[in-house]
Amino acid sequence: MRSSTGCWPLPDHLDTATDGEWKGMARRRPPHPWRDLPCGHDDLFEFVHAMLRDDGDSLGETMRASDLAIEVLVARHRLGPLLASRMPGAGWSTGLLPTTVELIRAARERQSFVAERCLGLLGIIDAECGMAGLPFLVVKGPAMAVRCYGDIAARGYWDLDVMVRESDRAAMQSLLERIGAFRLSRTPLGASLSARFNHAFDYERDGIKLDLHWCMTRLPGVRCDDEGAFAGAEAIDLAGRGVRVLSLADELHFILVSAFADIQRGYLRLQTFIDAWELLRRMPSDDWAEFFARRDREGTGRICRETLRVLLASLRLGKSVPAIVEAIGGCASPEVARQLLLPSPGGVRGKRWAVSALPVGPARYAAWWCASLPFRVAASHPAWRRRC
Repeated sequence: MRSSTGCWPLPDHLDTATDGEWKGMARRRPPHPWRDLPCGHDDLFEFVHAMLRDDGDSLGETMRASDLAIEVLVARHRLGPLLASRMPGAGWSTGLLPTTVELIRAARERQSFVAERCLGLLGIIDAECGMAGLPFLVVKGPAMAVRCYGDIAARGYWDLDVMVRESDRAAMQSLLERIGAFRLSRTPLGASLSARFNHAFDYERDGIKLDLHWCMTRLPGVRCDDEGAFAGAEAIDLAGRGVRVLSLADELHFILVSAFADIQRGYLRLQTFIDAWELLRRMPSDDWAEFFARRDREGTGRICRETLRVLLASLRLGKSVPAIVEAIGGCASPEVARQLLLPSPGGVRGKRWAVSALPVGPARYAAWWCASLPFRVAASHPAWRRRC
């Protein structure tokens, strides 16, 4: 049974949990990040702002009140592992209740075991792809944890994300089936047709979920340079294994497009914004003109600019990156940006915002939305997933 903040209890012994227990945890729908909050939404934004700046003074005498906000951030925004990695010596950690510290510690412990299982699956995929001559990239998940946070268990994730060229999608699907991965996504009228309206399919193997991507997005009017992304891929060490990942600029592009979709459907988790923040801080300051020139050619320029405006405004980080604020044409007020992320009747607020940033008009988007809806729901909605 969950707590009021949405926390699920962990198995008593993670290292001996059965595959059935892992599958049960993997299938639980995480609580909504913003609905029915037990604390004010501003508390969440202000705590993340203070954490990113390590500004304990900005929390002042409200530190004890932020314990509830931390519980929500751990349970609903997947920030437990990150908080655990930054807690020692951090100003914001002063005065935390023992129960809050234990909650953060438990999230870190869980993430360590998830990371270990993801690495095991990655090793199998890497070996099989090597023999088949099938190139792939590791995106988000453990690669993001190592790249931006310095440790494979310092970022919250439950799955492994890999990306292949679109021309290699069918081959990769066959390979995953050979190693025992079960496709959760339904593909009415066949995988080839469904792939025209989706950018990824979900799989599961031994309780670990795997997302197979072959492009960054399927939004109408967008033509991402996925071949260029493969050409610019970089090599990193992932717990002793050499893997290829997107360049910093392409990873940021991927995260911003994902955040845009999450805002549109009213389901953005603050971890996504923190990921984008950590990536943009590592980008060379003189690369922003080229970054947005590439995005404009691909049709995602306005999507990226608008998403960055919301990110920097909601977390009050614009003053720390004036070059980026200038490149995106300024930021909205924190109040306006935060309201955009909160639930609204029918999700109208987020949908209106998203439509205004698309490279196509409302009529064309409406036609695409109606035509693609059955395929998108069948592939990604939890209620329609296949069962192992």
